[in-house]
Amino acid sequence: MKGIVLAGGTGSRLHPLTAVANKHLLPVGNYPMVFQSTAHLKRLVTTIGVKNLSIIETDDAILVAQRGSSQNVKALLETLKASGRREVHEHTTTIRPWGIYRILEESSRFKIKSIVVNVGAVLSLQRHIHRTEHWVVIHGTAQVTIGEKTFFVHEGESTFVPKTTLHRLGNPGKVPLEIIEVQNGEYVGEDDIERVEDRYGWPLSGGSGQEQGE
Repeated sequence: MKGIVLAGGTGSRLHPLTAVANKHLLPVGNYPMVFQSTAHLKRLVTTIGVKNLSIIETDDAILVAQRGSSQNVKALLETLKASGRREVHEHTTTIRPWGIYRILEESSRFKIKSIVVNVGAVLSLQRHIHRTEHWVVIHGTAQVTIGEKTFFVHEGESTFVPKTTLHRLGNPGKVPLEIIEVQNGEYVGEDDIERVEDRYGWPLSGGSGQEQGE
């Protein structure tokens, strides 16, 4: 979630500053207020000829609503649930006890993630029935278990996890481990997971909702 400096209104409370410049052009730090309002958005959102709107942006959705209509949000969520929208229960950024992962891109047959593993942390020993995984180390050193083998994968190196093969990812180093994971298969849903061992107490037979994935 990102913070936004609102730059609407006439700016009467900022008088006399607004006597020489419009409110949205007043400096906040080294930049105009309107720049501070939009500089950290993932995408550019602009409006023309509208007023009294609330616009809320996250990585995978934008809500545009008339101010004062927040009482309708619950009904909207129920409609989205009924239509099976993933965004209702699965955000693109997910925090886990071992670190964090972000979904960068996905379709029906592939998913690309950025995964950051905390120092000394380790993911569950797991396998997937419908997908393979290709890991590329971007930063740090990974300790990887695939099948019966355990080995290190260094920055700039990669490794491949076949379907149905037990595997585990850990960070034995002194800096956060960052990898790019590319999933490919006939099904890449977060519930395609069988956990065999997990140090953080996650369910060992998959799960639902927040108990799914990685």
